[in-house]
Amino acid sequence: EIVQALEVHALRHRDRIKVTFFSNMASTQKISDMYGVRTNDELLLIEKPQEISAKPRGHSHVPLSPKYRMEGVSVESIDRFFRDYEAGTLRRYYTSLLPEQQHRQQMAEQAGKGDGGVRDLAGWDFEEVVKDPESSVLVAFTSANCGACTEFDGPYRELARRVHTLRRDASRSPSLSKVVIARIDQSVNEHSEVVKGTPWLKYWPRGQRKKPLDVELRDVDRILDYIDEQESAYSEADEDGKAAGGKGAKPSSTTEARKPTPAKPAVQLGKPSPDQARGYLSTEADIPEAADRK
Repeated sequence: EIVQALEVHALRHRDRIKVTFFSNMASTQKISDMYGVRTNDELLLIEKPQEISAKPRGHSHVPLSPKYRMEGVSVESIDRFFRDYEAGTLRRYYTSLLPEQQHRQQMAEQAGKGDGGVRDLAGWDFEEVVKDPESSVLVAFTSANCGACTEFDGPYRELARRVHTLRRDASRSPSLSKVVIARIDQSVNEHSEVVKGTPWLKYWPRGQRKKPLDVELRDVDRILDYIDEQESAYSEADEDGKAAGGKGAKPSSTTEARKPTPAKPAVQLGKPSPDQARGYLSTEADIPEAADRK
């Protein structure tokens, strides 16, 4: 029945989709990891499988063409999967280090501690967190074997602790109650952003039309000042909208979000030595030709 159900959709999409069957076992673990196959009860649709490589992900990241995944294969779920695919409503699939349920359980436990730690993102929840219109999100992109990432880890944790403390101050203006401090290890988690080197910071100001802003700061005080500027801009636009009789205008991150005030950080990361440069700079080995991604 499963084969027959797939044949219907394979015929309808024969110019775009090739269907193959695959078993996830010890002898196929390497290719399973490469494509993101986790079980023997799932359907994985990869639009451009030729883009995927077994080469480990490194300090730079370019998102691949869309992948879509469904776990729990049945005749009904197959029909629903392709119906949603044709409607463009399927959630994109990004490979992650941990299974989704395990990752979300860890995040629930982390949130329950309430200690103001950095939120660890994965491919499963990266987009839902950064695109939440009610939250402003700062994300640090890191990678394995990155000396600069290790150097920045302590200051970034300190930033998260300070934001957590300030978030509880109801009288503070601007309020940081909607600010999330997060990070993602792109060596083991795919995501939707272009990153030319790690560590790198991107900030998503809250609002309905969220787009990321690069944050070229590494000093804790400077980053905190930058967050204050962004939250102040949001609050001012919201108050102006209410004063005009509306529900509150939320600034567009592309036109109204404030750029960081130019200033030399009090503490700067040292200039990398040649063997560490990949932690800061892109290389041809890391980033495919841009034309291949268009």
